Amino acid sequence: MTHTGIEAFLAIARCKSITKAAEVLCICQSSISIRLQNLEKELGEELFVRQKGHREITLTPMGEEFYPLALQYEKLIEQINTLCTVHRKRLSVSALNSIGAYLLPVSCEKFMQKYPDVELNIQDFEVEAACKSILQGQTDIAFNTESANSDKIVTTPVFCEPMQFICSLDSGYGQVVVLEELSVKNEVFVDWFVGFSEWHGKCFGDDAFPQIRVNIMSQLKLFAEKKNNWAIVPRSVAKGLCEGSKLRICETDFELPKRQINCLYAKDRKQNVYASSFMDCLNEVLSDLEASEK
Repeated sequence: MTHTGIEAFLAIARCKSITKAAEVLCICQSSISIRLQNLEKELGEELFVRQKGHREITLTPMGEEFYPLALQYEKLIEQINTLCTVHRKRLSVSALNSIGAYLLPVSCEKFMQKYPDVELNIQDFEVEAACKSILQGQTDIAFNTESANSDKIVTTPVFCEPMQFICSLDSGYGQVVVLEELSVKNEVFVDWFVGFSEWHGKCFGDDAFPQIRVNIMSQLKLFAEKKNNWAIVPRSVAKGLCEGSKLRICETDFELPKRQINCLYAKDRKQNVYASSFMDCLNEVLSDLEASEK
């Protein structure tokens, strides 16, 4: 009998649906079904009544008996996690690659200078993996362009940054780039946030397909440095990429979108005591970035 099995049971009991419970736990339906099957095998009886044609599933007599015990287990685990969070000198932070590559390193450095005895764990998670890790108590705070898909996780906007145009130093683009002179065949494309592809389609045409698509910042730098290649990137990424490289930032005669970054954390679990301090360090970095643009 495992924690994930009991967690799956409670989620299904609350949602009255395996599909909805899988969404809450940020896992696939087959995974939650396997967890339930293993739990039922351990107990020796089925916990839910499965009837074809019924949208909601209900508890069996064994499920009704097991439910209050599972609630006690869940509460005990939460108390243990809270105790660990309060006393541990560790902070686990998750971020998208584009955030972790250029904004977090400076923030981490500031944090470690203030708290040299705190273990800082940095993770690179997409939103689903980040939510799962938060729910399991393995991640304290996560930074993402998307919102959490679970009502057990709070999504708070942290900052919004403009996008910028970058190209190689030896490209033929002027300091102000005109939309009509750009070919998406020379674009190094990154789908930065939900809605970015839609904006790209409206700006360049739905039938315009970039030849190169990447999602790792080192790859973006490698291809963007090629002559006449170009990319549209967040301001923090543009600043990081252009420092000591063969890239430059240009203005555009067309409006660029903005990227919003959210902070995700568990709703019911007590916040890690060092999380707010890390946020202060990040805000300092953002203020410095704002000041350097003026």
